[in-house]
This record gives sequence, C-alpha cells and structure tokens, in this order.
Amino acid sequence: MDFIIRQFERLDSTNKSLQQILDKEKAIEGFVVCAKEQLAGRGHGKNHWESEAGKNLTFSVLLKPSFISPEKQFLLTQIVSLAIVDLIKEIIPEEKTTIKWPNDIYIGNRKVAGILIQNFIKGQNIDYSIVGIGLNVNQEHFLSDAPNPVSLIQLTNNALTLDNLLDKLLMRIKTIYEQSASLIYRDEINNRYLSHLFRYRKPAVFKEKNLQFQATILGIGEFGQLILQLENGVEKQYAFKEVEFVI
Repeated sequence: MDFIIRQFERLDSTNKSLQQILDKEKAIEGFVVCAKEQLAGRGHGKNHWESEAGKNLTFSVLLKPSFISPEKQFLLTQIVSLAIVDLIKEIIPEEKTTIKWPNDIYIGNRKVAGILIQNFIKGQNIDYSIVGIGLNVNQEHFLSDAPNPVSLIQLTNNALTLDNLLDKLLMRIKTIYEQSASLIYRDEINNRYLSHLFRYRKPAVFKEKNLQFQATILGIGEFGQLILQLENGVEKQYAFKEVEFVI
C-alpha cells in the first residue's frame, strides 16, 4: 500500500471530505485527506474534537480491508491505536501511553489522540473504511470543554514537524495493517492492544446511563466489547457507548 496525500488548508471534517471525494471519483487504498485546520472534527456520537489551525495532525486515510470480515472490524481500531501508541513511545518513551477503550489514546490521564473509523459494508465484506485520526501535537492551549486534553509539545517542550510525523504514523499503520492480513499476527495484535489498555485489570469507575459503578477490565470480547468484572464478581460485556469511564 502506497499513500497519496491531499492537503487542505481548512475542512469541516476530513472523514466527511474523504467520503465526498469517494462519491465523485475512484481512490486507491492509502488515499489520505489532511487538513491544517478542521472546523467540525468529531469523535463518536456528538463529541467534538478541538484543533488549533496548523498545530495538530487531523487526517483521514482510506483502507480497503477485504481480508477483515465485518464481525472482526474492531481489528482496525486495534491496528490504528497501536500505530499511534508506537509513534508516541518513540517520541516520549518515558511517558506511559495507553489506549482508553475503544479508541482514545492517553498519556497518563490525559487524551492526546482520538480515532473515528467508519466502515462501509457491502454484502459479507467491508467494502472500504475511512479512518479519521486527530493527534494533538503543537497546540499549547485548549479552550473547549473537552475533558483533559494534552499535546506532545506540552510534554516535550519541543515543536514537531507535522509532515514528518504524518509520514511516520502512516508507515506504522501500514506495517501493522499488512501484518494483520496474516491470521498468525492477530493474536499478537490483540495481546499488544490489551497490554496497552488504559486501567487494564485495575479497579476503575464507569458510568452506564446515569449509574456510576466500580469494575475491573478483564479483556476485550470477540467483537470489541469491553469485558468488566463488577464488584459482586459478575462479568458483563458492554458494546460501544453502553458504558464509559469516569475520570
């Protein structure tokens, strides 16, 4: 897979813009839409992603994972999460970088990156996937009410070159993505994801609807569900948006 990067000064959303391009023209796997300023970036649901113009990485990449069945689509989240973790560990190895289920990247208790993956299913296969990534890089001040953001410059005191960082991250995604086509690597990817999971096997506070409770993460289910052990010893699985951390 080779990458073709199309740069824009300003976009509402790189995911939305990539989809609009696909509606008008054919694009090969590895096509990337990158924006210096993203005006309406979002996470899952109505979550907003704040990004100061020219300071962060905000981009979307087109994947065509024909080797991943729709029921195994969480594998894409694991691949991209690990690629971001590997990149951050190269830059600041002394900091603890983790993956907050399902798709936020944390340094300590602060969010440094988010992922939004949209999978488009045709028949029994994933036709294509749009992988949106926001990584806080050189932004020093955050103005929104988004919880606990942090950027790489706040931790290193050094500004990083965005184009170089984008190239490195894309190559990490490519490496793990291509490995995942072989079934023998999938257990390794899953184990690595678990080893970097935020508060894995540690008591934590969660919220289900309006109810807060304490539980321990035991693992990840076959379809990406979060497996929790409640205080009474009962194990329960939660799909996306059914439960969230209280931090």
